[in-house]
Amino acid sequence: MITKRLPIIERHGWWLLETDRGVSEFLARNEPYEPHIARRCAQLDMDGTIALDIGANVGAHTVTFAELVGDTGIVYAFEPQHIVYLQLCANVVTRGLVNVWPGMTCIGEKTQAVKIETRDFTETAPVNIGDTHVSAEGQDVMMFTLDDILALEDKRRVSVIKLDIQGYELFALQGGERRIMKDRPEIFIEIEPPHLTRFGLTDNDVLRWLEEHNYACVRDHDYDWVASPR
Repeated sequence: MITKRLPIIERHGWWLLETDRGVSEFLARNEPYEPHIARRCAQLDMDGTIALDIGANVGAHTVTFAELVGDTGIVYAFEPQHIVYLQLCANVVTRGLVNVWPGMTCIGEKTQAVKIETRDFTETAPVNIGDTHVSAEGQDVMMFTLDDILALEDKRRVSVIKLDIQGYELFALQGGERRIMKDRPEIFIEIEPPHLTRFGLTDNDVLRWLEEHNYACVRDHDYDWVASPR
């Protein structure tokens, strides 16, 4: 007998956890989440390219990217949390998006098995479902590098990378260094010192890597930065 069920709701075409106080709150009010990313992407030529949504959550940016890359492009959306990944898939398939490939995996500096924090999403207490990180204990999940994942994608260019993975952003950049240097995508990245410190990093470490790889970095909104190739 199933005694616990998820508090799932549908709002404005989005399948959401009713208890989520993160991305879902915006979508439930029919408000765009981080609209500055969509505005910037609309200025880029993304048609027929690859967009990477790393830390995709329920798919708010995934859906936007899918429209912009069009029929001949592809969106790889990575979300390692099992329940959140299922929401991501629901929000993709109910829109009929065939150019999105979701993956229940972490992205990092090497291919390996890791653990991520877990929580009981059947509980009624408010929660931010996106506030989860690589940790010593929790749910087992595979981590891959971007360079490994994209090894066979040699015909399409990566135009956009969005990174919001709770302090692990630098490691993801390191694991995608070869493709980043080849394709020179626009990078939307969260650089949040409280998350970085758990991995022994600072915001300067992330910004230094980007600058050393010839990117101009501009703070766009709170902890959100845009890194543009020079």
